[in-house]
Amino acid sequence: MTEPMAPSGAEAAPRKRAPSRRQHLAGLDTDARADELNRHLRQRLGIWLLADDAALDAFEPERLLDPLGKDWAFLSHTLLKDLGLRLYPNELRGQKSIASFARYLAHEIPDCVPADGPSDPSVAATWPWAAPDLDPPRKVTGTAFVLSTPRAGSTLLRVMLEGHSRLFAPPELWLLPFGTLRHRQAQLRASDRGFLGNGLTQAVAALWQIDDVAAEQQVATWLDDGLHVSDVYRLLADRRNCDWLIDKTPGYAASVTWMQQAETLCSDARYLLLIRHPYTVIESFVRMRFHRMFGTSLGIRHDDPFVFGAMVWDVWNRNALSFLDGIPEHRKCVVRYEDIVGKPEETMTGIASFLGVDYEPSMINPYDANRMTFRGSKHVATTGDPNFANRERLDARLADWEHIRLPAHIRDRVRDLAGRLGYELPQ
Repeated sequence: MTEPMAPSGAEAAPRKRAPSRRQHLAGLDTDARADELNRHLRQRLGIWLLADDAALDAFEPERLLDPLGKDWAFLSHTLLKDLGLRLYPNELRGQKSIASFARYLAHEIPDCVPADGPSDPSVAATWPWAAPDLDPPRKVTGTAFVLSTPRAGSTLLRVMLEGHSRLFAPPELWLLPFGTLRHRQAQLRASDRGFLGNGLTQAVAALWQIDDVAAEQQVATWLDDGLHVSDVYRLLADRRNCDWLIDKTPGYAASVTWMQQAETLCSDARYLLLIRHPYTVIESFVRMRFHRMFGTSLGIRHDDPFVFGAMVWDVWNRNALSFLDGIPEHRKCVVRYEDIVGKPEETMTGIASFLGVDYEPSMINPYDANRMTFRGSKHVATTGDPNFANRERLDARLADWEHIRLPAHIRDRVRDLAGRLGYELPQ
């Protein structure tokens, strides 16, 4: 039987959209939410792992910690699809049962955040690795760095730069904090951040035109040979025979010491400081749960995702500005995300001029080719912005911030630096 049409001149009543699983869970108390999540996870993992109830009773979710493993990929995809919740590897540390993991998630589901107050004082922010302790054999030439906070659009800028025939801009290399590749591997593994090493593997795969397995073997050979990170920069640049090797690693701005290492390693380096309105950056931090991805590392910690995002935007940008104060004017350039998406040709022409190369139209078409952006298919993004695969063109609306509402105390945390950078904030 068909439904009757609305009378002439009357509008049909809009159908109510069924609540999502996350919305349903958010309406339950914590205990009921944990119980339902426990049942859901057991069903999903039982099918995926071909495990019976007894095996699930003994299963420890932290076994899935390897972010490159297929089981980790399944779990992270499941939580994003079913709950709209991004999961990060360090969140599995210490989870000895599915029930304990479900209880942890039960506290992460509600769309509310703690009031502005101190984080748990029993867990302090720490640095996961020590500063580099080795001098380079010789300085590298033709190296440029993009300095920014996370969520400032650095992946988009990287891909646009990679579109130039004389530039090589691979995914995040994570080299400056370390002396040698051995040092890098040991400290990334010790801090449960081995996945940060993926960008170098992707760069090698692209330059040598080999698959990921062969690229990992190549990097392993360099590691066995004890290569200094300056040698890695040189090998990548020489292989491409480019004017500039561009290292886009937002994490460098966490430490002035790390950025100063660029001056130790490189001769006549160039620096692009990428800035973005604090509102859009903080909103993205909250939505992507970056306060959980960072955990207690990189020197900043707070349980309130709004406060955490504001702290990172403020401190990391101040770090970059402090470092750049000592760099000659001709070696540094400020780039605004809003200009990249709002007037891309003018902006990329300016960046090309800064780097001493001619502008190429391919720079403003970042989605027309796989520029070390997707692995195997457009649905599997590589190191960098996980949302890049969801877009097909530059969109100036991504710079809009007026619709974002942040608590007053968050505005106050970033107001001073925002004004210094030319960004307005509501009163």
